[in-house]
Amino acid sequence: MAEQRWWHGGMRTGRAWGSLAAVVAGALAAVAVPASAATASVPTQAVSFTTTGEHAFTVPLGITSVHVVAIGGRGGEGYQGGGLGARVEADARVSPGTTIYAEVGGNGAQAQVGGSTVAQGGGTAQVDPTRNQPAAGGANGGKPGGAWQYGTLARQLGVLPDSGAGGGGASDLQTCPVVTCQPIDVGSGALLLVAGGGGGAGAESAGGNGGTPAGGNAGPDGNFADANIDLGTGATDSAAGSNYHNIANYGPGVPHCTGDAGDSFGGGGGGGGYYCGGGGASTVEGGGGGGGSSYAPAGASYAAVTQDPSVTITYKTAFRLAPASRSSLTLDGAGGSVTQQAPSGATSQLWQLVPQGSLYQIVNLATSQCLTTWGTAGAQLFLWPCTIPQAANEWQLPANFGASASGSLIYNPAYNLVIDVYGGSITAGGAIDAWPYNGGYANQYFLTFPA
Repeated sequence: MAEQRWWHGGMRTGRAWGSLAAVVAGALAAVAVPASAATASVPTQAVSFTTTGEHAFTVPLGITSVHVVAIGGRGGEGYQGGGLGARVEADARVSPGTTIYAEVGGNGAQAQVGGSTVAQGGGTAQVDPTRNQPAAGGANGGKPGGAWQYGTLARQLGVLPDSGAGGGGASDLQTCPVVTCQPIDVGSGALLLVAGGGGGAGAESAGGNGGTPAGGNAGPDGNFADANIDLGTGATDSAAGSNYHNIANYGPGVPHCTGDAGDSFGGGGGGGGYYCGGGGASTVEGGGGGGGSSYAPAGASYAAVTQDPSVTITYKTAFRLAPASRSSLTLDGAGGSVTQQAPSGATSQLWQLVPQGSLYQIVNLATSQCLTTWGTAGAQLFLWPCTIPQAANEWQLPANFGASASGSLIYNPAYNLVIDVYGGSITAGGAIDAWPYNGGYANQYFLTFPA
């Protein structure tokens, strides 16, 4: 190869850096990556949101899938326990450069007890009528429990009246902010993944758990027969819950998620979710609310858990680059010069992006060195230290890098060249060079992530 001169910062500064050919020849021998570079797990980055409310997340360039763990809110407690929130874990498809929104649900409020003293021996309870307020549902879809109204039955029983507890809110990942859409509880296509909230407790009925993926029904835990406790039903993947006996006359099969008021005991609120759980009602003792349903892509795992609500997003930060001319091969920096090889799991075949203003360095995982061009059409690309950004190792990437069905151009604006397969080779061992864009498959690259 004829001797080339490389200027610091390319033609932008014009400061001569000396004879690169001699420098690189010695450097490659000193820092060459063995062909058998060790196999390592792909590094990842995790971002966790634990504060109730909305959190915006911009999908990094090149990322088309994220691993998500979401935990919904618990239903509030009363005389009985609230339903547990769902934990949902799955991979979700995303688009590079877009903003998605993690919504962390809240736990449902506890039941509002209507007094401070219970008379002994079955006498009249001391009832405080100012405390007949419903209990609030948790943020992001949890429904409020029903208030108690008169306390007549509670006085006869010698107990304190109480409201139904609030349902827990869902935690989810969605494609739009809540100011422009309200996708929770209505089965919206804007939801990428949802972990349902637990139903709020009723006086003699525990709330149903958040969906696994269907929401759990409220359960009778006390001394009264089911006919006297209208239990909230869990939501499904296609409809919100209601309650068993429809004692408030909603009509058969009519979804109803808010807990109903009762004489002395309100029903528990339904949990938020893909669809909301049914609210409880009461003839004698308040029924608990049903759990909200969960939703996730195929392959998800579901469980009911005691942990606080959260959303955690994890994504891989190292990838392979496969030429569209032979996508079964991948760029490999073993030996310091870049070639196309069959995937082997070696770290020399993994690359990471490091932003440099509007451009990117493409860094080899095995050496932490940059993919670099000589600045001459047809010259093989090589690895070079990234400590000082140079025009020769700064690349322009499209906004949909990694998501294009036809592959992406990787362009060096300083030299008006793109990454290319030398001579259009489709065999392992072919050199990777820089070349003026000609529209060929050898100019296009797919980004893939090892399992």
